Amino acid sequence: MSRSAPPRAGLPSGQAMSCQPVRASRSGLPSPNAVTMSLDPEPELSAPRHHPDVDEEAFRISIPHYDAGRRPCNVGQAVRTGDGRMVLSSFIDAQPDSHIDCAPLPRFYAGVGRRHAGTVIDFDHSRDGAALCDASEGHTTFNLIYDHRGDWIVEAVKGRPAWLG
Repeated sequence: MSRSAPPRAGLPSGQAMSCQPVRASRSGLPSPNAVTMSLDPEPELSAPRHHPDVDEEAFRISIPHYDAGRRPCNVGQAVRTGDGRMVLSSFIDAQPDSHIDCAPLPRFYAGVGRRHAGTVIDFDHSRDGAALCDASEGHTTFNLIYDHRGDWIVEAVKGRPAWLG
């Protein structure tokens, strides 16, 4: 969650931010799948807790009443970078008095190019010519080979699924 106007592709992003690790709901297993947002004095998310109404493979962000015109916020998914920083990787405007249920797809793209850290990218264009890594089977590591023709070879590293770790 971050407090800012909606970011635009090609412009820098990076304001006050709060992150909490949550687990997507899994059939028959209670999991810490929900957090609640607060804004005073800075953006903050509650400790995760189990909420039975969250759909399977999703997590929830509950948003209280606030003046969105005065204090715009974005909520969504974050990732931990290799150096330990957290980056809000996909997000939407936080609407007051609502629940946002996020159902992350276990897929990501990797490509060749240059992007300045903290710059918002246009997802639809950045995936052109990129390699698709599908982690739906639980793989957390991929070997990517960019061959002499400019094609990608994606090898999922066999191992224990992340949610069993």
